[in-house]
Amino acid sequence: MSFQNVQVRAAVPADASGLVRLFRRHYAQPKPDAYFRWQFFSPEMPAALVVAEADGEVVGSFGFMRRTLTHGLQGAQAMDMLLAAPFRGQGLFAQMARLAAAAFPAVDVRFVLTNRAGMAAVVRRLGWTAVAQVPVYALSMSEEAGAAASPAPPDADSGAEALHIRYDEAVEAWRFAAHPLNRYHRLEAAGLRGYLKCFADPADPARRFGDVLYAAPGDPGQREAWLRQAWEWFRAEGVGEGGLWSLPGNPWAESAWRIGCRPREQERWLCVQWADTAPAAAQRARQWDVCAADAEFY
Repeated sequence: MSFQNVQVRAAVPADASGLVRLFRRHYAQPKPDAYFRWQFFSPEMPAALVVAEADGEVVGSFGFMRRTLTHGLQGAQAMDMLLAAPFRGQGLFAQMARLAAAAFPAVDVRFVLTNRAGMAAVVRRLGWTAVAQVPVYALSMSEEAGAAASPAPPDADSGAEALHIRYDEAVEAWRFAAHPLNRYHRLEAAGLRGYLKCFADPADPARRFGDVLYAAPGDPGQREAWLRQAWEWFRAEGVGEGGLWSLPGNPWAESAWRIGCRPREQERWLCVQWADTAPAAAQRARQWDVCAADAEFY
């Protein structure tokens, strides 16, 4: 199919049904019409979505959401990146990315948490850097959290300052309470606030899993106490395994390790593109609080 038959343009609410069809063809768990309207057409934070259209059908998408990081750094998080296979290799992915990025030209960093295919695309097509593969720190609910004293992982660096995404009450309400797909539990414990998700395995609904989706920064004691409460909630919900996404060496990874969690490789990569004007210290930072960076957005 020739490149000339495809139009790359800003998405409009009427594209939601076409996006549903596109994602249904590529993912086992499809996203409904309401998801795209929530994510891009009524978000709490500024968002931009670009689509590729061929003969009236949506064949690709690339979105950015404006996020504020610690120290006031401005970021644009890429999400819902997808291009149908027959249209790959023609430069459409990069064209969608450029048009979406133009909505937020003055950011310090663009970033994404993505699967292997997305990582390859942003590195090869956009020139971004793959910072690291992001493991999930998992604990089976049949184990006793923290039963045995465990040393910190060798590369733990709790003294390093992590980059966090800022949340306020309005963003939390939109992100968690108003989410059209999932339901979350707000956990306040040890002076910290965060959100947990409980979900079933699509292939085996009897198997239930839990994820830590967001947790406010805290000191080591607070983090460990909060995580123990999180795992108790997972256990009460019948969850077989709970997990937290984090880069090794991040303070949350260290706390998860100390309560008994162990890292397991997953097909998720953190990829970034820093602006030339971004602070040098931020560009050198390897401590991203991925737990608080919406690992569900990819």
